[in-house]
Amino acid sequence: MTMGLDEITTELRVMAPLDISGHTRPRVLLDVTEALRQLKVMVFKADIITDGRSAGAGGEGGTGYAASLGATRQEVHRFLLTDEHGQSISSVKDRKVICNRVLGVLLQ
Repeated sequence: MTMGLDEITTELRVMAPLDISGHTRPRVLLDVTEALRQLKVMVFKADIITDGRSAGAGGEGGTGYAASLGATRQEVHRFLLTDEHGQSISSVKDRKVICNRVLGVLLQ
């Protein structure tokens, strides 16, 4: 029996709003991967998706979280992570450490 990606990886998503010209914060990918490297977290796979939906799309009727921010487009950086031994990061404590480190690097 082979295991799927859900069993061997942990997903981390970083959302970066696009400005009116379609640009996002520079160095998101570099900063996130550097934070993960410092924690000895391995990136199994990474994707960058530009979400072009309007704030009212997706059945929210323009009243959801995205509408309250006024964000109409965002770039979503999705990382599938493993620990240094190739195992899923199952500990809530370890996941919080990862999120706090990535957030700290992005807010510098």
